[in-house]
Amino acid sequence: MTRLDYDDLGRDTLLATFEHCESWGRPPEYDDKPYFPIYRSVNGGQTWSMFSELRDTQSEWGLRYQPDLFQLPPDIGPRDAGTVLAGVNSIPNDLSETSLEFYASEDHGKKREYASTIVTGGFPTLTADTVGVNGEIVLPDILRK
Repeated sequence: MTRLDYDDLGRDTLLATFEHCESWGRPPEYDDKPYFPIYRSVNGGQTWSMFSELRDTQSEWGLRYQPDLFQLPPDIGPRDAGTVLAGVNSIPNDLSETSLEFYASEDHGKKREYASTIVTGGFPTLTADTVGVNGEIVLPDILRK
């Protein structure tokens, strides 16, 4: 969840997301693409409504696991203060590859565009002692338009 400090509605605007995968528990041939629904609250989290969807527009594998939303506080490079960045993990259904990517939104999270690929690699992993995608996110890579 992230608070939108640079928003026309004031400091009560929050965005939240999670992985949505319709194929869980279905046969392997059911090939949907997981995505991140974006929910918005304009009253500090008292009520929430569906606002937009973040879908994989690069590899079209689907987005999985821990999405991260962040709003730029100052202007940085070509990105204006208030730009909402989404750090995502694009992974195919067979879990054979991973691509850490950033998407940028200049309208408070309603629509977004692909910004950059941070790193690509093998199967997704959460530990540094196995082969896969692990690494630090380098901020300058996401600032290019």
